[in-house]
Amino acid sequence: MKVFSFLIFLLVFSVSAADLTKIFNVGSGQIYKMTSDGYPTSTVTIYYTNVKKEKLWVEFFIESGEGLLKTGLWQQFAFESKDAKNMNLVAGYIKDYSMPVAEKLPQENLKGSDSLKMSQFLFQDPEKIKKHFIKKEEVSVPAGTVNTSKYKIVGNDQTIEFWLAEDSTPLVMVKLISTGKKKVNNYQMELITLAANVKAKIDPNNARELSEKMRKVLESTPVN
Repeated sequence: MKVFSFLIFLLVFSVSAADLTKIFNVGSGQIYKMTSDGYPTSTVTIYYTNVKKEKLWVEFFIESGEGLLKTGLWQQFAFESKDAKNMNLVAGYIKDYSMPVAEKLPQENLKGSDSLKMSQFLFQDPEKIKKHFIKKEEVSVPAGTVNTSKYKIVGNDQTIEFWLAEDSTPLVMVKLISTGKKKVNNYQMELITLAANVKAKIDPNNARELSEKMRKVLESTPVN
């Protein structure tokens, strides 16, 4: 799954402040239903695991299947904000049910090279993203009916439409639809509920270098 494609939407509209602790609360986040071509329906939980004035840690938990077929994957990313507008991705970690501790993601897996470039979102003034605004729209999702602003971004053979809830801090993504030539770029997310008091599964301080086993998984599976 392409986690970067929707991670960026949750962050870029919320970095126009000098102190990230005034925007993000540790343990808070959102839970989404995710459907995609060729993959089982998944539940995606996105939450903030640590926050400092200029640094933010975001963790994902993607779970699909039932019983013995259930699979789960955690990914955590660290961002730095130096000038109240630009967010820099500085570290990433990954863990599944079989791993005792998380492993560090190499830089090549932090670039999102097969999807819309992260630099298009994280390394510029958030005001510039507003040029992609389409319209105000009332959207119905499992979480309820929400007043939103709709945006659309096209690039690198991928189109992403997303709806952000109005008057929320940080802004909450309510719905996202991604389409593209590559199968992995075709998916949809809808907000199920907000989350609170979620505990981090990954401890960056205990993370080890990427194993050969996980490296092969990353090479064969589009998880970045």
